[in-house]
Amino acid sequence: MRYATATGRQYNMVVFCNAKAMDSGNLNLKKLQSEFKAASYSYSLKFGPSSPEFSKLFFIEIEYKDSPELFGALQVNSLPMILRISPSTSFSRAGNFALKETDKMDGRRFSWDAEGVASFVKSRTGLRVSNELTARNENEYTFTEKSVQIGIRLRLVCRAKG
Repeated sequence: MRYATATGRQYNMVVFCNAKAMDSGNLNLKKLQSEFKAASYSYSLKFGPSSPEFSKLFFIEIEYKDSPELFGALQVNSLPMILRISPSTSFSRAGNFALKETDKMDGRRFSWDAEGVASFVKSRTGLRVSNELTARNENEYTFTEKSVQIGIRLRLVCRAKG
């Protein structure tokens, strides 16, 4: 949580909230996870490590069973949920993030596919995810597992294989 609550942060975090155990298929979380991965992969292709934009946006997945306290701090009470933690998002003394409603991806305004995630990212951060979201083959992109020692497990999602 330290990376999300640090003062002077210069980066945005786009967070996919997942709860595999709660999805009986009607929430389509597995499909949304794949679409989220496609958008993050496209961003990493567009802005490689040498680009200044590379460190301005991080795609992250949190799993409820690993971090229920983070779901509470983010005030996630329904799924699916993709949200943005901006550089100016504050953290209250009560232990909650002060998110604006516009920082939560609204399924009525954005579609739940890679293009919708890309549109949400652009609308909230000004950063463009690649227009060519064609890499839908699971073998072409993957989660880069990073167990960050900050009291919770996060998955950093934005690195291409190979």
